[in-house]
Amino acid sequence: MYAEYVIGDLTHRGKVYSTKDFKLNGERRECYRSLFLYEQSLKDWTDKTGSVKGYNGDHTSDMFPIDVDFDGNLEAAKDEAERIMGNLTVLYEVPVEYMRIAFSGSKGFHIVIPIQAFTDSPKPQKDFYKVFLGIAHDVLDGFSGVDFKIYESKRIFRMSNTINAKTGLYKIPLTHHEFRSMSIEEIQELAKEPRKIYNLPVEEISVVAPLNDLYEKHRNMKPEPVKKETTDVLDLLSGSGTGGRNEALTRLCGLFTSRGFDETLTLQLLRMWNERNSPPLPDEELMATVEKLFRSYGKPSEMKLYSIAETGASYYDYVQKLQTSRVNIGFAQIDDVTRGIGPGQVLNILGKTAVGKTAFLQNIGRNYSQDTGEPVVMFSLEMQKEAVFEREFQMEMGVSGYDAENAFTGSREEAMDHVKRCAEATPSMYITDQAGLTLEDVKAYVRYGEAEVYKRKTGLVMIDYMGLIHGSGNDAYNAVSAVARNIKNVAKELDVPLVSLVQVGRKKKTGDELEMDDGRDSGAIEEASDYIVGLWRAQQQTDDENILLQVGLLKNRRGRLGKWQGRMHKRSLRFEVIGDDLLAQGESQLKF
Repeated sequence: MYAEYVIGDLTHRGKVYSTKDFKLNGERRECYRSLFLYEQSLKDWTDKTGSVKGYNGDHTSDMFPIDVDFDGNLEAAKDEAERIMGNLTVLYEVPVEYMRIAFSGSKGFHIVIPIQAFTDSPKPQKDFYKVFLGIAHDVLDGFSGVDFKIYESKRIFRMSNTINAKTGLYKIPLTHHEFRSMSIEEIQELAKEPRKIYNLPVEEISVVAPLNDLYEKHRNMKPEPVKKETTDVLDLLSGSGTGGRNEALTRLCGLFTSRGFDETLTLQLLRMWNERNSPPLPDEELMATVEKLFRSYGKPSEMKLYSIAETGASYYDYVQKLQTSRVNIGFAQIDDVTRGIGPGQVLNILGKTAVGKTAFLQNIGRNYSQDTGEPVVMFSLEMQKEAVFEREFQMEMGVSGYDAENAFTGSREEAMDHVKRCAEATPSMYITDQAGLTLEDVKAYVRYGEAEVYKRKTGLVMIDYMGLIHGSGNDAYNAVSAVARNIKNVAKELDVPLVSLVQVGRKKKTGDELEMDDGRDSGAIEEASDYIVGLWRAQQQTDDENILLQVGLLKNRRGRLGKWQGRMHKRSLRFEVIGDDLLAQGESQLKF
C-alpha cells in the first residue's frame, strides 16, 4: 500500500511512498502520514500532478484514530480521552490493550485502535473515509473535544516519536498506567525525548464483534437497529438520581466483571459514571460497594484449589518427568545451580557479536546429544548449515576452521570419512538454516522431525538467534518483544527445553559485565526467560590459545545466580567453564 508522507513542513505535500519502503532517515520535525492507505494509482497520480488534490481512488486504513483536543486544556483532554476509552471498553467490548495512547506533543491526546479490531480483511474501496466518519459519529457523538475533521479523505496524522514544531515536544506513546497515573507535567517531561513502549502486536489482535458490526454497517451503508442492551447500558452510564444509583451500580459492576475487568479498572470506570450521578455517591461508599460486589461477581467461571496432598502428587509426577527429560547443558558448575532445563522452559544466552555465542550454543547441543542421544534441533537463522558443520568438525577434531576446510579439499571418500566421524560423535543433531522463519514455522519443523525424521520426542530446541525469528510489529522492538513473549508458549506447547541466543544492545562495550535486561530491542526477553546466561569477554586476555570469558547466570527461576570464568579455544571452539563460582566466593566473605 501507499501513503502520503509530509516531512519537515506542512507545505511539503504530495509526496507518496510505499509504506513498506518509507524511512524517516533521521528527520523528526513535523512528520505526518496520511490516515488512509492507497493503491499504486495514487503514486501514479502524484507523479503526474505533483499533488493529491483531485484523486478519488480506492483506499483503506491500518488504524482508527481518535484525536481529543481541548484547545490547550490538557487536563480536560486527558479526562475526556479516559472517558472515551471507558466507553469503548464497556459499550463496544474493546480490550484495553487494543487501544494505543499517545500524547500529541501539543494540545491533546490520540487514541488509536488497529484496523484488525474492526475486520480481518480490510479492503480498499471508494469513499472508505465515510466508513470511519460514520463509525466515529456512532461512537463519539456526545463527547467533547473530538476532532471529526481527521476522517476527511486527504487528512494527515502526526507520526509517533516526531517533534511538534510549535512546542518542541515529541508525540510519544504512553502505557495505560502512565496515562492514568502521570500528571500533565510528567507527561510533557517524557515528551522531551522519543521513546518506545510495548504494544500488543496487530497479529495478536482479534476482531471485536461490536466494532465489526459498526464497520460492516457503514461499509455497506445499511443502518442497523441499536441493540436494546446497548440502549440500556447507555441509560445506566448517563447517570442516575438518588433513587436509582445503587441499582445502576450493581448492574454496572456485574457488567464490568463479566467482561473480565479487574477491580482497579472497574473502580475507575465506576468513578467516571459516578460523576454523572446527581448527587454522586460518596467515594468511600463507592469503594466499599465495589469491593463487596466484586467478590460476588468477580469469581472465575472455573476455580480449583489444590490441597498440599494434591500438589505433592503433582510435584512427584513433575520430578519423575524431569529425570528423563531435563537438559543439562554440559557445564557442571551451571547445571548444579540450575538443576537442568525442564520441558517448557526457556534459556536465553546474551552476548555481544563475536563473543562466541554460537560456539557456546553448539557446545551445548553437542554435550546434550553425546550424553543422551536424544534429538537436538538447531535453527541456524544466521549461518548456513555448511558453516555449522565446519564448526562441528572443528570441535570434534580440535582443529581450526582453516584446517577444517583443507581437510575437505581431497577426495570425496576421504571427506566422507570425516563426515562419518562427526556423525558418530553427534548422532542426534539436526539442523535447518531456512531464513525468515516464524515461531509457527519452528513448531512445524519440530513436529516434522518427530513425525518423519527421527520419529521420537525432541530433546532440545536451539535457536540462533532470537532477533532473526520473524515476529509481528512495525519495528524491531515490537517484533522481538512478540517473539520473546511467545517463545515461552512454543516451549510449553512442544513440551521441550528451548535455548535461544540474544544479541546485546550496542550501548554495552566489549568487556562490560552484562545484566539480564541487556537484550537488544526488547525488555520482554527477561520476563519470558526461565534462565538467562550472559557471556562477555574478560578485560585482560592473557592466553594466546584461548579467548577468556566471564559467564554469568543472570536469571534462575530455580535457585541462586552465579558467575564463573570461561574460556573458548580459538582453534577448536571448544568451550569450558572453569573454577568456582565467583559470586559464591564473594558471598562467603560477607560478615553479618
